[in-house]
Amino acid sequence: MPPTETNNVDTNNIEHSNKLIFIIIGIILIIGLVYFFAVYQKSSSRLYGVEKIDFNNAESDSGKLPKDFPSDIPIEIANITDSYSVNYKKDGFIQRSVVYTSTKTVGEIYGEYETFMVGGGYLLLDSSLSKNSANIEGSKNGDNLSVSIDDSSGFSSVNVSYVGK
Repeated sequence: MPPTETNNVDTNNIEHSNKLIFIIIGIILIIGLVYFFAVYQKSSSRLYGVEKIDFNNAESDSGKLPKDFPSDIPIEIANITDSYSVNYKKDGFIQRSVVYTSTKTVGEIYGEYETFMVGGGYLLLDSSLSKNSANIEGSKNGDNLSVSIDDSSGFSSVNVSYVGK
């Protein structure tokens, strides 16, 4: 039996209803995702704050250091390439980090930091030294100092992080 107009109208109405339902569900999903990311972005910004030091506004080489970075930690201030602080608000501590380059060898720099930490009363937590890289980490009065050194084609890249409460 050939289809009647009534059957075609019912089929068209069902297809139209299905399309409308999919469109409404799609809109609801998009609104939900936008809301989720907006709330997530807002809540995550309350968990930590990053302050990158703008070298253009530094009045001197010492202005390249993060605020409250301990002045006794050995740093080749003139060779700083990156400097920032991360405030982990929820956990109650601030990480201050400095990256600089040096013409000294990995071993020479490692030796300087090892001497500094031992002489400064740090408890050495971890250390490793190889020809091309080194790491040393120490703790003193609940604060941590971590240094990573890598040989990069004839010069050393040094990352110093100080975590204080």
